[in-house]
Amino acid sequence: MSLFLILFLGYLVGSLSPGYFFGRVVKHLDIRWFGNKNTGATNTYHVVGPVFGIFTGIFDFLKAPFVYFLAVSGTLPFAQVSPDLAILAGLAAVVGHIKPFYLRFEGGKGVASLLGLC
Repeated sequence: MSLFLILFLGYLVGSLSPGYFFGRVVKHLDIRWFGNKNTGATNTYHVVGPVFGIFTGIFDFLKAPFVYFLAVSGTLPFAQVSPDLAILAGLAAVVGHIKPFYLRFEGGKGVASLLGLC
Protein backbone atom coordinates (compact mmCIF):
# COMPACT_ATOMS: atom_id res chain seq x y z
CA MET A 1 0.00 0.00 0.00
CA SER A 2 2.80 2.42 0.82
CA LEU A 3 4.38 1.84 -2.61
CA PHE A 4 1.11 2.70 -4.32
CA LEU A 5 0.80 5.92 -2.29
CA ILE A 6 4.35 7.00 -2.98
CA LEU A 7 3.90 6.28 -6.71
CA PHE A 8 0.75 8.38 -6.70
CA LEU A 9 2.55 11.18 -4.84
CA GLY A 10 5.41 10.94 -7.33
CA TYR A 11 3.02 11.34 -10.22
CA LEU A 12 1.31 14.32 -8.58
CA VAL A 13 4.59 16.10 -7.81
CA GLY A 14 5.83 15.36 -11.31
CA SER A 15 2.69 16.78 -12.86
CA LEU A 16 3.39 20.21 -11.37
CA SER A 17 4.34 22.27 -14.38
CA PRO A 18 5.77 25.70 -13.57
CA GLY A 19 6.36 26.44 -17.26
CA TYR A 20 2.65 26.18 -17.97
CA PHE A 21 1.76 28.38 -15.01
CA PHE A 22 4.41 30.98 -15.91
CA GLY A 23 3.01 31.11 -19.42
CA ARG A 24 -0.50 31.65 -18.09
CA VAL A 25 0.43 34.23 -15.44
CA VAL A 26 3.26 36.15 -17.11
CA LYS A 27 2.35 36.05 -20.80
CA HIS A 28 -1.35 35.12 -20.56
CA LEU A 29 -0.94 32.27 -23.03
CA ASP A 30 -0.70 28.52 -23.18
CA ILE A 31 2.93 27.77 -24.00
CA ARG A 32 1.88 24.43 -25.47
CA TRP A 33 0.69 26.39 -28.51
CA PHE A 34 4.10 27.97 -29.18
CA GLY A 35 7.69 26.91 -29.77
CA ASN A 36 8.18 23.17 -29.41
CA LYS A 37 4.67 22.87 -27.97
CA ASN A 38 5.46 21.49 -24.52
CA THR A 39 5.63 22.81 -20.97
CA GLY A 40 9.29 22.10 -20.28
CA ALA A 41 12.15 24.40 -19.42
CA THR A 42 13.44 24.92 -22.96
CA ASN A 43 10.08 26.04 -24.30
CA THR A 44 9.48 28.19 -21.22
CA TYR A 45 12.89 29.81 -21.76
CA HIS A 46 12.06 30.71 -25.37
CA VAL A 47 8.39 31.64 -24.98
CA VAL A 48 8.15 33.21 -21.51
CA GLY A 49 11.71 34.34 -20.83
CA PRO A 50 15.13 33.24 -19.59
CA VAL A 51 14.52 33.76 -15.88
CA PHE A 52 11.34 31.71 -15.96
CA GLY A 53 12.95 29.06 -18.14
CA ILE A 54 15.87 28.65 -15.73
CA PHE A 55 13.56 28.44 -12.73
CA THR A 56 11.42 25.88 -14.57
CA GLY A 57 14.51 23.84 -15.41
CA ILE A 58 15.67 23.79 -11.79
CA PHE A 59 12.19 22.87 -10.56
CA ASP A 60 11.82 20.12 -13.17
CA PHE A 61 15.30 18.79 -12.36
CA LEU A 62 14.49 18.54 -8.64
CA LYS A 63 11.07 16.84 -8.94
CA ALA A 64 12.23 13.23 -9.19
CA PRO A 65 15.03 13.40 -6.59
CA PHE A 66 12.62 15.09 -4.18
CA VAL A 67 10.13 12.24 -4.50
CA TYR A 68 12.93 9.69 -4.25
CA PHE A 69 14.14 11.32 -1.03
CA LEU A 70 10.63 11.31 0.43
CA ALA A 71 10.24 7.64 -0.42
CA VAL A 72 13.46 6.44 1.22
CA SER A 73 13.65 8.85 4.16
CA GLY A 74 10.44 7.89 5.91
CA THR A 75 9.48 11.56 6.20
CA LEU A 76 5.94 10.70 5.21
CA PRO A 77 4.22 8.48 7.78
CA PHE A 78 2.41 6.42 5.14
CA ALA A 79 5.31 5.75 2.83
CA GLN A 80 8.78 4.41 3.30
CA VAL A 81 10.17 2.07 0.72
CA SER A 82 13.56 0.60 -0.10
CA PRO A 83 15.96 2.60 -2.30
CA ASP A 84 15.40 0.15 -5.14
CA LEU A 85 11.63 0.72 -5.12
CA ALA A 86 12.04 4.45 -4.58
CA ILE A 87 13.45 4.65 -8.10
CA LEU A 88 9.92 3.78 -9.26
CA ALA A 89 8.60 6.79 -7.35
CA GLY A 90 11.13 9.00 -9.14
CA LEU A 91 10.07 7.50 -12.46
CA ALA A 92 6.45 8.21 -11.55
CA ALA A 93 7.46 11.86 -11.19
CA VAL A 94 8.97 11.75 -14.68
CA VAL A 95 5.74 10.25 -16.03
CA GLY A 96 3.77 12.97 -14.25
CA HIS A 97 5.97 15.59 -15.91
CA ILE A 98 5.38 14.11 -19.35
CA LYS A 99 1.66 13.33 -18.89
CA PRO A 100 0.04 15.73 -16.36
CA PHE A 101 -3.63 14.90 -15.92
CA TYR A 102 -4.84 18.52 -15.74
CA LEU A 103 -3.19 19.42 -19.07
CA ARG A 104 -4.92 16.59 -20.96
CA PHE A 105 -1.76 14.51 -20.66
CA GLU A 106 0.36 16.97 -22.70
CA GLY A 107 3.35 18.10 -20.65
CA GLY A 108 7.10 18.31 -21.10
CA LYS A 109 9.57 15.87 -22.56
CA GLY A 110 10.88 14.70 -19.18
CA VAL A 111 14.57 15.31 -19.87
CA ALA A 112 15.30 17.49 -16.83
CA SER A 113 13.22 15.32 -14.52
CA LEU A 114 14.96 12.15 -15.67
CA LEU A 115 18.39 13.76 -15.38
CA GLY A 116 17.57 14.72 -11.81
CA LEU A 117 16.92 11.09 -11.01
CA CYS A 118 20.30 9.90 -12.37
